[in-house]
Amino acid sequence: AAAWMNTTYKTNYTAHNSLITCGGKFAIFAALEAYVQPGDEVLIISPYWVSYPAMARMFGDTPICVKTKEENNWQLAIEDIEKVTSKKTKIIIINNAANPTGVIYNTKILETLAKLCAEKNIILISDEVYSELTYEGQYTSLGSFPQNQNTIVIQSCSKHFAMTGWRVGFAFAQDRK
Repeated sequence: AAAWMNTTYKTNYTAHNSLITCGGKFAIFAALEAYVQPGDEVLIISPYWVSYPAMARMFGDTPICVKTKEENNWQLAIEDIEKVTSKKTKIIIINNAANPTGVIYNTKILETLAKLCAEKNIILISDEVYSELTYEGQYTSLGSFPQNQNTIVIQSCSKHFAMTGWRVGFAFAQDRK
């Protein structure tokens, strides 16, 4: 899994940094379970995949949606993240390539988001299960940045390898410092 991720997305994971799960959805669930406590805030980039807020609420967290706008081609504005980030913010969830809009986030925006999370010690969950289904523009994995120590990249076999129904997913993360 790590070799595939490294070759495909210019990341630097080892087997030690890889977890095989029963689907991408469970990988997100497990990350939330591992890192949040009741009362924490989980920022979710919107529009988003329907399960994110419900999973955050399962752990007693407050989901806060950060909306993107169609007139900006659904690109994330970092200022919008900074406005709602607080001491309670533990996790930011981003879906890239996004479901349902199909947007591929700009590399500069992703790098700025990774830096922000590193500076504020916020876990960044990057749901990248649709990354292989991009046909225009350059795709950049959040796992490819040097400041990815707070990033958990989620992948899934169902989208990449047409294995729908098999429910095989991956979580990739560097050792936390």
